[in-house]
Amino acid sequence: MACGFAVLAMTVLACGCSPLSAVHWGVKLVGNAVDHVEVKEGEQKLIGRRPSAADEMFGKRTNTLRDVNSDREWLVYPVKLDVLNEYHYVVEVTGNRIVALSKTQKNATPELDIPETLVFKKKAVGRSPAECEAHLGIGKPLLTARSEETGRLSQLYDAQLIKIKGVLKPHHLILRFDAQQKCDKVELVSVVASSKETSLDL
Repeated sequence: MACGFAVLAMTVLACGCSPLSAVHWGVKLVGNAVDHVEVKEGEQKLIGRRPSAADEMFGKRTNTLRDVNSDREWLVYPVKLDVLNEYHYVVEVTGNRIVALSKTQKNATPELDIPETLVFKKKAVGRSPAECEAHLGIGKPLLTARSEETGRLSQLYDAQLIKIKGVLKPHHLILRFDAQQKCDKVELVSVVASSKETSLDL
């Protein structure tokens, strides 16, 4: 699976409130965080160590996402015996030290049929990152990250509370950009009420 996911451009204060902590925004570009015993065990062995420790534990990376505005990065690894390539380990690094470990499950099919998503697509597809920000009208991106594997950008926005099927739910908007830095994909994903929930689909 091409690791073109996407998401820290600004601090929390600059971007406004978010249901996720800033340290986990990049994970949202990969998928939904899931709780597993091995994650807690792995964290105990990795937190505070250099990225090479994660390479030793998980093997060859499938991607590295780098925040274009800070030294944060997210190292992505495959999960053994996952023949459908549905899961990934995501190691979050700041200042060349591991700060968190997550296991993610690939996002379900985004709710592309809802009117709000179609509106976002009309405003973003074919535009540059700066043009998308100007046309979307929902503030600055929470995160802009570049894939080391593909060289392409992804952006994560706080889409605020969008009413779907009569229920107000927090959502994140993910924009993915092609080699010419023009938006070619728009995803609107629900935010689960968890401090570990984040995803640019790697």
